[in-house]
Amino acid sequence: MVSALAAGHGHVSGLLGPARVVGLDGATLKLGYDASHENIRQRASRQDKQVAAALGELFGRPLRCEYVPTGEAGAPLPADNGAVPVLSSAERAEVAADPAVKAVLDFFDGSLTHIRREVAAGGGEDDGGGA
Repeated sequence: MVSALAAGHGHVSGLLGPARVVGLDGATLKLGYDASHENIRQRASRQDKQVAAALGELFGRPLRCEYVPTGEAGAPLPADNGAVPVLSSAERAEVAADPAVKAVLDFFDGSLTHIRREVAAGGGEDDGGGA
């Protein structure tokens, strides 16, 4: 939780308070800020090294952060502009059981509401393999 950072990293907890987790891809945590918190998003981006160090210390592993605008306050996250591959129940359970996902959800007092598979720029599914 953000309060966990308050003791040793008060300025970082203030920057993360209005953020929503919009994605976790490996060691990259995407944090979304609505339009009313654009100034805080910009400050968090400028202080990325301190934010990433504090979160890395809390989670026990290095993290990289991306700070993304999410639109107006209370607005749903932007929808995908194409068909999103559906995950099986087993794949959803695997994501939900991932220790990194659990740590992020616990930290931000969040829950999984939407899991999607990334689609490669060419339109095909990204299977993680190289060409």
